[in-house]
Amino acid sequence: MKIAIITLNNPFEKISGGIESAVYNLSRALASLGHEVWIVCLGSVEKHIIRREDNVNLWILPCSKRNGIFTKSLAFIKYGRKAIHELENRGVTIFNGQGGLSSPLVFYKPRKAKVIFTIHTLDGENIANIKDCARMKKNMELMLEIIKYLLLKLWRMLYLSRSDYLIFISKFVREEFLKYYWFLRGKKTFLVQNGFPKEYINLETCEKKYDFCYIGRLDKRKCVDLIVNASRILKGGYQFSIIIIGDGPWRRDIEKIIEKNSLKQYISIAGYITYDKISTYILNSKFLILPSSYEIDPLIVKEALALGTPCIVSNIQPLIERIKDGHNGFLFTCYSYLSLSAAMEKALRLDMESYLRISRNAKLLLERITWDDVAKKYIEIFRIIACNDD
Repeated sequence: MKIAIITLNNPFEKISGGIESAVYNLSRALASLGHEVWIVCLGSVEKHIIRREDNVNLWILPCSKRNGIFTKSLAFIKYGRKAIHELENRGVTIFNGQGGLSSPLVFYKPRKAKVIFTIHTLDGENIANIKDCARMKKNMELMLEIIKYLLLKLWRMLYLSRSDYLIFISKFVREEFLKYYWFLRGKKTFLVQNGFPKEYINLETCEKKYDFCYIGRLDKRKCVDLIVNASRILKGGYQFSIIIIGDGPWRRDIEKIIEKNSLKQYISIAGYITYDKISTYILNSKFLILPSSYEIDPLIVKEALALGTPCIVSNIQPLIERIKDGHNGFLFTCYSYLSLSAAMEKALRLDMESYLRISRNAKLLLERITWDDVAKKYIEIFRIIACNDD
């Protein structure tokens, strides 16, 4: 089968978020099953190039690194149309848009090939961003987020209506779809969870350098400031270490809070790291913290659990479905740094036997869905679509 994945950023160049990670792992898994896989994306090139990495064909379209999201989308529309047209001529029968910013598929629909959008997030993300801007008293960003939400709402209605089929990565994002886009409920939909790298299953634990780690973007709904404020409560009675891995627009805000509260001896920010190093940092940490106010199916939690690293997460859906308080991690009240500090204190007070029990539970409770399993499910769906078309 010939498949083209349309996504904004080149996942083989830099993985800075969940969609890039999903596309990177899914494309390689599909290729390993013997299928011809293409990725059409933007990259730091002056003119479009075609190259091959890990048996995946990359059609990279030109775009400056300095361009903003809307400029990138316009570039994607401008150059992506030609790539889609050419790939259909080469026999590609399935075009899978990963993420809502798969712009070319919205404005240029293939003549015969089917368009399937994979939906990673919907309105809830924007609403969470608005709430977090208000919580942090970032009034200018708050206004921009409201405008952005209104524009994205129109954009989503357009691309959701243009797709032939929809794949949701969790039941929660499908519920959002039915809530906010009820007028499109006639669309044929499928549910396919994200996976984790199969090599994680056999990785062995190692010496723990950090008590806690956070891995992800430093942005609004991620609520990383809660980790810093919780640490301020704990620093008087405990010795602990936290590594924050990631970058984003709110990094400077986090650094200021760390400096203001004299927490540099407790918290360090490593910044962006390449995807291949993530497992090392997870294994080097006793616990992963994810304090987000909104998530759908966070890959980092699956990856941590697969590696036997318990998680401390906010009590939001779908995290409460995956983390059982005191069994494979700890829950805390969303937005409450006091509740987070209490959960971190529980973690710090665990003896070795109790910690090892929770670590074992982390692996045992995880649904063992690797990216190979996800790829097989995608192929099954693509074949159903092809049969229906015949």
